[in-house]
Amino acid sequence: MKTKFYVFITVVLCGMFLACTSGTEVKESFLVKVDQQSGDGGTDKTYTREVDGDSLTLTISNLDANSEYQTRLTLINTFFDVYPKIRADFNAEATSDMTLVIDPTYDGTIKTEGNTITVSGSYMLENPFDTDILTAELIKVVVAAPEGSAPDWLMSGIGNYLRYKYGLNNDLAGWELPEYSDDQYYTDGGKALGRFFVWFELNWGYDKIQELVKDIQMGTYTSDSWIALTKDSDATADGLDIDGLWELYTDKNNILVPIGQPIDWTEEATLTVSYENANGVDASEGSPKLIDNNTSTKFLIFNYPEAAAQEDGFWMTQKFKAAREINTYTLTSANDASGRDPKNWTIEGSNDNSTWTLLDTQTNQSFSGRGVTNTYTFDTNGETYQYYRFTVTANGGDTLFQLAEWRLIYIE
Repeated sequence: MKTKFYVFITVVLCGMFLACTSGTEVKESFLVKVDQQSGDGGTDKTYTREVDGDSLTLTISNLDANSEYQTRLTLINTFFDVYPKIRADFNAEATSDMTLVIDPTYDGTIKTEGNTITVSGSYMLENPFDTDILTAELIKVVVAAPEGSAPDWLMSGIGNYLRYKYGLNNDLAGWELPEYSDDQYYTDGGKALGRFFVWFELNWGYDKIQELVKDIQMGTYTSDSWIALTKDSDATADGLDIDGLWELYTDKNNILVPIGQPIDWTEEATLTVSYENANGVDASEGSPKLIDNNTSTKFLIFNYPEAAAQEDGFWMTQKFKAAREINTYTLTSANDASGRDPKNWTIEGSNDNSTWTLLDTQTNQSFSGRGVTNTYTFDTNGETYQYYRFTVTANGGDTLFQLAEWRLIYIE
């Protein structure tokens, strides 16, 4: 019976809640101790573990008689997995003793007071997999900043960024950082600012976020902190305040690539074509292969003359989530006969998929071999379009048409 008990708990923890990680394996003796806590309200249990030479203690004050055992187990494991990482990165002197209160009367979601975090019992009953709300809150315990040392939006943004970075069960909870949208602003905090911090790390590094948190911890954070963090860098030589950084983030680089690096907008595109592979869109050589970022696959049609004779010709269109500026595109030849390659074509842009602006025209083009990528550029003068159409007006003379890849790119 004892062996079966251990197996059952391990399945719940590692399979159902995805909470086991290589760096903090949960021992069987620890699991037995956790199970000793009943669901009865008012029960306090204390757990101590050695992590990287430090003794960490977590007290669970369970005021909710209805709280789920598995949820409590995952919250405990989340603390012992995530807290040492955040503590090591941001404040090695932070408390090693924390209390987690599960309170059915708390009408918020989660809050921090000193080294005590209170989570709503009713919220956890309704969202038993969202245990990484604890991950997002732990930074407040680690920093232990003076009251008013940082705005709430900033701390919630950092917390959501760290949840993205260290969370154990985000996928299971259906949690993710949102794509940027025009109605977001940095003072929203939360997930929107969490994604901004992912972008910030790509451009200025994790150590700059650590410096920012240190300012908060010391009570020296001001709007000038951002300028100090970003000056003398390749991206912003003179530094930018948070308003300037947000403007830069929302301009062209809210896609998560470093500033100055090419942005391959095809990553977010959906594709439509005027003429499909004879075996259908899901065929091994159907149209999705044209933008699958795999040059060993291809889009193939068997009757190019028929496709080209259609009223609007033979075209392929990429639609983006919003209007994007494109100034570069690449075409990659496929594996078989060169007579199937595109030879003459146009590239057009539109914001309504109806009225089109000519952006580029190419004639008598060829590829030096199979699997070769040709790059073309054009100037849009800053104009942006949500739709880009590639119309092939002639191929190399074959009845068939093929192309391995078509990518739309912006380069500063």
